[in-house]
Amino acid sequence: MDETHFDSLARRLASAATRRRTLAGLLVGAIPAVAILEEGVDAGKRRKQRNGKADKHTAGRHDQHDVVDSEKKKKRKKKKKPATTPPPTTQVPATCTGGTTQCSGSCVDTTSDAQNCGECGTTCPTQTTNQCVTGTCQCGSEAACAANTTCCSGDGSGDGACRTLDTDVNNCGACGNACPGANQSATSNVSCAGGTCTFSCKGQNYDVDGNAGNGCERADAQTNRTQSTANYRGPKSCEDGASSDSFSGTIYSDAREHANPAAPGFSAATGAAPLWYRVFADGGLFCQNDPVVNLTMTGGTTNCYKLSLITDQGTTESMVINGQANITLGSGSYTDDTDVYFKVEKTCSTSVREAAQFNVSYHL
Repeated sequence: MDETHFDSLARRLASAATRRRTLAGLLVGAIPAVAILEEGVDAGKRRKQRNGKADKHTAGRHDQHDVVDSEKKKKRKKKKKPATTPPPTTQVPATCTGGTTQCSGSCVDTTSDAQNCGECGTTCPTQTTNQCVTGTCQCGSEAACAANTTCCSGDGSGDGACRTLDTDVNNCGACGNACPGANQSATSNVSCAGGTCTFSCKGQNYDVDGNAGNGCERADAQTNRTQSTANYRGPKSCEDGASSDSFSGTIYSDAREHANPAAPGFSAATGAAPLWYRVFADGGLFCQNDPVVNLTMTGGTTNCYKLSLITDQGTTESMVINGQANITLGSGSYTDDTDVYFKVEKTCSTSVREAAQFNVSYHL
């Protein structure tokens, strides 16, 4: 404030007072104001100083964080990325020669390649063909097989032939799978049904050894398998010496079905057929009619066979034990001029398969 304005102010405030007194009063009143102003200035400076220190502390923390982040970035940069193997490259020939064609990166002969027959990507079906000939899928030297047949080359058919695996006995269920006994048609019945082999014996041919591969190897020519076809021994008197006689036979057994034709008298339960013999007992004066019958057996399982004597007076039986059976009857065991029958049969199951030979001697 300049001197002129100050004087004017002093005069208005106290016209009666002197300028000196007025000035003194103003100075006395202004001192506290100045002090207040200075105190405010000092407080402002202190706040700025405190804020400055805080800013420096905060800035220090930020700087430390920046340093840590920088170190982490450097470490991440230093970490090596895992090595990667580049994908394999297919070497595609620039040009195929020798009449070959480029198929999927390889040079192939489409006239003979079964995977590219005739053109790239044409695959010959393995069921109905077995080779590619001049660009055409074939079974051997013939055309591809029909849908319900299979091209086989492992059955002696040369380079291939179409076979029906459901019914072919030489390729039953699979190429080259010959049914056992397929070449034994004279003694056995062999068939393939639904890809499964079946086997049975013809008539009186027996598979005693259980090996279908050699068919039903034991042929039974004996025809006396029933009572009506019994082997006739002729007429016999009641005299022991004159009526003495003997006969022999063999009982074959197996576990097979017998068909085409059926075996006369055959029992599926025992796997065998009995043998029958007949004598005409003409009797005589003072006859006792007291027959005696003895059987010896070889090759037969004990307690598995039975000897029977059948007369008009009844039937008598004896089991074969340890190869022996015996029947001894008293007087009047048959009537004069009647037929007397002998029967030898197997009684055990098909678990026993054998050829049992026997001999029977008797007198009436």
